[in-house]
Amino acid sequence: MSKKDRFDLEQEIMECWNVTKDIDTLYEYIGDHKFFEGMKPEHADKILNIMLGMSQLYEVKFDKLFRTFEECLSLNEFRDAVFSYADSEWKDPFEKDPTAGYGEQEIVDNRDTK
Repeated sequence: MSKKDRFDLEQEIMECWNVTKDIDTLYEYIGDHKFFEGMKPEHADKILNIMLGMSQLYEVKFDKLFRTFEECLSLNEFRDAVFSYADSEWKDPFEKDPTAGYGEQEIVDNRDTK
């Protein structure tokens, strides 16, 4: 398995953000397509308002997520972190490896301090 880094994480965040564009596409489709012309106006309004709200909600959530990501970058939080799909969790390079079985390990934190 290949290791992921902060650039992969950024790319995956941006790809997920496309859900707002997908919702907007459906919004336009339902609003414009002939198939939905016979729908009662109150039903169409309800569906379109829900979709518009979902799009705006996810835009806000992804904006918040990306601002957190940028803050982590500015704090250099990702410098030594490695993400592996095999483990499906973040690995802290300064944490003891419980599978090593070699007794105590010296762990040196050489991260920049402020």
